[in-house]
Amino acid sequence: MNKKGFKRKIAATILVIFLSAFILSPSIKSQEEEPPLEITLEDALKLALENSRQIELARISIDKAQLFKDVVEFNDKEAKKREEELKSNPLLSQSLGSLPVTTSDFDYQYQVELQKRQADFQLTMAQLSLNYTEKMVRYGLIASYYKALLAQKNYEIKKSSLNRAEEIFRIAGENFKLGVIAKKDLMDADLKLAQAQSELRNAEVEEDRAFLDLKKLINVSYDKRVVLKDELIKPEKEEVESIEPLVSKAMENRMDVVQAKKNMEIAGYDFDMIKKVYPENTFKYKEKELNYKEARIKYEDAKSNAEKEVRKVYLEFLAARDNLKTYEKAVELAKEGYRLSLLNYKEGLIRSVDLTQAEEALKQAQLQEAYGIFQYTIAKLNLENVIYIPLTTSGGN
Repeated sequence: MNKKGFKRKIAATILVIFLSAFILSPSIKSQEEEPPLEITLEDALKLALENSRQIELARISIDKAQLFKDVVEFNDKEAKKREEELKSNPLLSQSLGSLPVTTSDFDYQYQVELQKRQADFQLTMAQLSLNYTEKMVRYGLIASYYKALLAQKNYEIKKSSLNRAEEIFRIAGENFKLGVIAKKDLMDADLKLAQAQSELRNAEVEEDRAFLDLKKLINVSYDKRVVLKDELIKPEKEEVESIEPLVSKAMENRMDVVQAKKNMEIAGYDFDMIKKVYPENTFKYKEKELNYKEARIKYEDAKSNAEKEVRKVYLEFLAARDNLKTYEKAVELAKEGYRLSLLNYKEGLIRSVDLTQAEEALKQAQLQEAYGIFQYTIAKLNLENVIYIPLTTSGGN
């Protein structure tokens, strides 16, 4: 291709840039559509909690557990009432031959007391489950909200990168016309521009996907435009408790630890009751003894796993907090590097590829800083929740 033909290609590419900018800008039609839903994080949390089916199911579980407890207590009262009626009516007792229910018997007291403890356990766990579910809904919403903020920030960074790529291509076109740079330099700038355009389109897709996830959690139509009123910004320096108080809170409040403890207590009661009437050499005694030992080991295991997870999340939080300073300095350095490279490029002292490398370094530094802020936010969220709910699916993680 001759030089004149290549100049036509430059002009055509510049025209495409302007057309792309026009296409990417908000259309008149979109401006006439219904106003967007503008929400803060608190607004989104309120919507998520109000519309959560999991929370509704957890409340039903509490009602079912309360119903079971009421049934157990009612049956016990009815049995005692029936026994008193039989005792006060000798004729009826004689017709039956013997009392069908003797509430003072060991077997009856054992079974009823065990049922009452199990009913209390189920009610306690159902109430904890509601608290657990609410925290999980909050956890998921906050993570999704900040994921959308991150995707939004990434789009802004990619848009700025495209603007710089357009500037590089414009300068390269002017320098090529003047014969200052070679055709290869212009082609490098053209490639950088094409890559920036592609990355912006991909960033837009990722942003749309993140917002779809958020809309589902707050029960908003997928077609509804949502505007986040918060920003992904570097947090102020925050103080955090030392690890030991956090571990102590986890031992008292975590659902998995409380559940294991309650199971151990029920197994212990079961074993204590059996010991009163069954000797050590019976199968019943051995069965209840093994059940108690198993429950006790599971409780210790639950505590150990919980402490390990708390300590792990605590270390991850400290690392994420410390990394924020590094990301900020990296962005400052990359900005200065790009500024100097742009000046040198305008003077013809460096090639297009050198300037595009400086631009790429700036873009990556900004993306890493945004992700670092996101990581810190999630690490802080994990630390706030790990003392109440397990964040991993197994103790081996």
